[in-house]
This record gives sequence, C-alpha cells and structure tokens, in this order.
Amino acid sequence: PALVPDCAYEDLTIQQGEMASIMYLQMLEEADPARRDSLRRDLLEYCRRDTWATVRIWQELCRFAEARGDTG
Repeated sequence: PALVPDCAYEDLTIQQGEMASIMYLQMLEEADPARRDSLRRDLLEYCRRDTWATVRIWQELCRFAEARGDTG
C-alpha cells in the first residue's frame, strides 16, 4: 500500500499471504462443498489482487527508474 495504495487488501476477506496459506489448507480439508467454494472464491480474489499489486509495483519501479535515467 505504501507504493501502490490502490492495491490495498482491507476490503478482502483474506488480507495477508500467511492467512491465504492457512485458508488454502482449510479449503483442501473442507468437507462442506459450499464452504469449500467460499474459501476458493476468497482465495482467488486475494490472488487476483496480489498479482495485480505485483504488476503495479513493477510499473512504479519502472517509472522511478525511468525518471532517474536508470533504464539499462
């Protein structure tokens, strides 16, 4: 959030990587199909945001490098 505040996680059920790992293990062991689907949706939403945040960080770092002339 410090570098790309538009990619915060506060609005998601899963907000941290450690939590995502725990929820993934719970999903694998979950017997109730509805709860398993809910966990899967939450994990996909977290992964979607996390991937987009990585792209946005990369874009910002490229922008900073270009502004400094460090493109090589």
